[in-house]
Amino acid sequence: MTPPRRIFIAASKLAVILGLSGRYVVAQIPMDGSPGGAQKMGKAFREESVKLVVADRNQAGLMERALHQMKAREKFAENREFVDRGSLVTASGDPVPSNENAGEQIIDPRTPQGFGNPFFR
Repeated sequence: MTPPRRIFIAASKLAVILGLSGRYVVAQIPMDGSPGGAQKMGKAFREESVKLVVADRNQAGLMERALHQMKAREKFAENREFVDRGSLVTASGDPVPSNENAGEQIIDPRTPQGFGNPFFR
């Protein structure tokens, strides 16, 4: 059986080779010195790093969607305020179709001429 000191040195060298120099890897190498242990450990670390990258991408995508929806809600609320107060245009300068005739009174065509004018004759 290999002495523990030699296994620690071998594990340290393997960690440097695999790019895992900041991790404590001794506990993941079998103490019996089986040759497949290092490959299994390296494969496990690579799979874990792939899973972490995928999780980070998913989280970034969710954050982008949440921010997009938040901005869309804010824009909709702002445009709704412009429509409610009777503005002719929104904040971006687009015309508001429902407020097109704001401030004007459309006269009913059935109203007789001069109606309401005391000086009409």
